[in-house]
Amino acid sequence: MRRSSPASAAIESLTIRPATESDAPEAILEHIANPRCRYLVAVVEGKVAGVLGIRDGRRVLHLFVAESLQRRGIASTLWDRARTELLAAADAVERVVNSSIYAVPVYERFGFEASGPRVVAGGVSYVPMQLTIRRDDC
Repeated sequence: MRRSSPASAAIESLTIRPATESDAPEAILEHIANPRCRYLVAVVEGKVAGVLGIRDGRRVLHLFVAESLQRRGIASTLWDRARTELLAAADAVERVVNSSIYAVPVYERFGFEASGPRVVAGGVSYVPMQLTIRRDDC
């Protein structure tokens, strides 16, 4: 008999919904209230497990998943929902992100490619990345 792993349990109870101000830590609260931004949260067992924020339908501002729930498909599920919503309004969408060094493999799995060399600015290191998605690709 196969037991349910924590990973499969997280996916079974996963819901994606628009973020509200009560979902947000103070550090991103101003973004959630900004009409130029669209934030989605992943909720597992009644708790926020991840967040994805996109500004102007183009720039990924935030993609975070709780450390204890990483590598369970939550980021991919958030990404799929955001991609679907944005493509509903346009035939093609170019997405850009300044990815942390640690998140580069995640964005590469989503199809992003580095668009420039690693940058260090203000003590923060990131890799600029981009992706063009066409409705025909989905």
